[in-house]
Amino acid sequence: MATQQAHVLYCVAFDEATRECTQQVWMPAPSLLPPMTIEQAGQIASMAFLVLGVAWCWKKLGQSTSR
Repeated sequence: MATQQAHVLYCVAFDEATRECTQQVWMPAPSLLPPMTIEQAGQIASMAFLVLGVAWCWKKLGQSTSR
């Protein structure tokens, strides 16, 4: 089953004198996240886990040295 992408109407030519759109076109709607592959998502997730792991170790190190 193919997924349908939402489209929105954009003004691509605007007449400043009449303040009206002279040419419109249907284009894909913008999305919150850019399209990415599974490998790219995995790379981002692994970097996030690495940062969280370092922060957790830093916190535990600070707790062990303050006692």
